[in-house]
Amino acid sequence: MNDQISLKESIEGVYNAFQQYSIRGNLRGRSCPCCVSDDEVQQLLQTPLNMLSAEQLEEYLRKAVSTFGDVDDFKYFLPRILELMTVPNASLIDDFLTFEKLNYTEWEMWNANESMAIEQYITSLFKSTLFTATGQFEFETVLCLALKYVPTDTILRIWKNHLTETSLRYITIFVWNGCSAMELNNAVRNKMLMWLRQAEVREAITKVYFSTTHPVEQDIISMAYTMIENGVFIETNNYAK
Repeated sequence: MNDQISLKESIEGVYNAFQQYSIRGNLRGRSCPCCVSDDEVQQLLQTPLNMLSAEQLEEYLRKAVSTFGDVDDFKYFLPRILELMTVPNASLIDDFLTFEKLNYTEWEMWNANESMAIEQYITSLFKSTLFTATGQFEFETVLCLALKYVPTDTILRIWKNHLTETSLRYITIFVWNGCSAMELNNAVRNKMLMWLRQAEVREAITKVYFSTTHPVEQDIISMAYTMIENGVFIETNNYAK
């Protein structure tokens, strides 16, 4: 993936990759009459793609393909869903992760241009979040998204090239909390730990420690640094594996 491509350019790339799709035929007939109301169908049909709201697409995303339309319908709405996920603290991203419609539709088996456009978008979103995240939850959510759909090595390479103070503050809290925001299998967990233990990354964390005058934050950074040095994450839940 090209980490020089901006988030805006990656969104344009998704729209271009999926521009061939439209709502053909009878969407009502491709949807469960018990699970999907006529009003839901009409709202999607009567609203231009670029005008669909997050609220409208949240309802759709939860049911997409399984009970609401088919894979081609999902591909039609996907560019707008991804675009709205770039809004800070967007709730759409939570549903995107929870319902895993990409994996449900076997996105890696799609046309190469389509799957590459999605991977580039997620890569660009992660890079953008390193600079713009407005809170711990947003950062960890996007990190979770990135590690789920983009190779771990790619994400860590981009992160190492952009060791922003903001992202380093978030990662120390992330480590201190025991990686509680996401499922980490052993392979991903070990790669992250090896990355964190690199001299360049630890030096950057040390600089963050000395740049803050807040005692509580200093304590968190110090404890996280010690955990990294010792090669452990505290497992505070059942998700870290």
